[in-house]
Amino acid sequence: MGNPTLEVFRNSTVWINFVKHHYVKWLKLIATSLESGMPIIIVRYEDLVHNPLRQLDRMLQFMNMTLTAERVECINTDLEGVFHRRHPDKFYFDPFSQELHDIIDEDIRIVNNMLKKRKEDPVPMPKYDDEL
Repeated sequence: MGNPTLEVFRNSTVWINFVKHHYVKWLKLIATSLESGMPIIIVRYEDLVHNPLRQLDRMLQFMNMTLTAERVECINTDLEGVFHRRHPDKFYFDPFSQELHDIIDEDIRIVNNMLKKRKEDPVPMPKYDDEL
């Protein structure tokens, strides 16, 4: 796609429909998972970035596994890993319209109400950059 302009996103029904479709799928996935009655663990991206070893320990405990000293050492040797997308240029604009921001925010509020009923921490609300 190269370096798309704001107009490519704002005037594209393909982009708008893509976002709307995938947020509906995201909401349904979470609702189905929470209502399934099956044991689940919720791992937030922000928590994983902030404290990856703690989150890994939580995930392993959930699966009745132990985070051994050998595993910790192995993980610490290459915590960042090599699987990063290359981003030579930072986006200089927000590709989401106000309508899409509103849809995303409302879906997050719905999910947070579901999580609250389970006494889980909420999903953080996005911080939109007004400077873009």
